[in-house]
Amino acid sequence: MPSEFEDPRLAPLRARAIGRPQFLRWAMGTAAIGAVTSNLAAVLAAIGAAPADQAFGPPGAGDGIFVLQYLSAVTPPFVFVGAGLALAATVEVRRAAEEVASGTILAVWVTWALLALAALGFFLPTGAP
Repeated sequence: MPSEFEDPRLAPLRARAIGRPQFLRWAMGTAAIGAVTSNLAAVLAAIGAAPADQAFGPPGAGDGIFVLQYLSAVTPPFVFVGAGLALAATVEVRRAAEEVASGTILAVWVTWALLALAALGFFLPTGAP
């Protein structure tokens, strides 16, 4: 099986096949985690795990509340890493030599929307404790 080390013409093809999908996959994953953690109270209320007005309960109530509060506080790393990966994926889409599928372009827009939702949830903490 030829590799890019044996045939130098394969290296750009292999890099193109790995770069954009991998950047976009990781960007969307980190953006989704950031959006969920920054709006954790709203997500828990939406899935029925907690009432809308008491999604976290009073401070010091126990029952895993500390874990939920910790998860809602780790949003900034996910937003910053997700933004960097989304920027890399956007650059890869813009610089693509071949035609980019509409699903890929939609995934880039969804990633940026999730990052915006995560940033709004962090800076306007209506969904976080």
